[in-house]
Amino acid sequence: MKVVEKFIEEYFINNKIPLFNRYNNSHVDLCIYGYRKANMSSAATSRFSKKYFPNKPKNMCLYTYILQLENKKYCKNCDSIKNREEFNKFASKKDELQSRCRECDKHPSRARAAKRKAAKLNRTPAWADLTAIKEFYSNCPEGYHVDHIIPLQGKNISGLHILENLQYLPAKENQKKGNKFNADLA
Repeated sequence: MKVVEKFIEEYFINNKIPLFNRYNNSHVDLCIYGYRKANMSSAATSRFSKKYFPNKPKNMCLYTYILQLENKKYCKNCDSIKNREEFNKFASKKDELQSRCRECDKHPSRARAAKRKAAKLNRTPAWADLTAIKEFYSNCPEGYHVDHIIPLQGKNISGLHILENLQYLPAKENQKKGNKFNADLA
């Protein structure tokens, strides 16, 4: 949170907001950690907030509001302040941003997808008919997956990303099959 403290302090200085109250309590601490840690009363906090931030929504932290005014957001994961554009939006809440920046938001599923994409590229020979493969994918029936008969990253055997190695499988069967070669399905 030192990054946020520094940012808020600079914001207060640039906007001529006092860093301390008349009892020498830190407005920066108040803004980030709340009135108890800043050793202030809730009434004093309310007066400070209304005087310097009259448009702040009631249920929003003061430092979050200040960051939002500057089009910034704090990523707890990498402990940095970044532009709001560097954060993904929640799918269910269109105007809210995720707590981690895009850089930190690399879920294992995304890593798997990237690994799979790389494997597909590495297992695609120069002579493969990419147009036919693309068409095969686009014609996949609903409820089915495009499956590699011989998996691209199999344990004992690895296939190529070519049209002859593709088949349609019901989604459940494909998920059950995973990365294994099943001669019965071939």
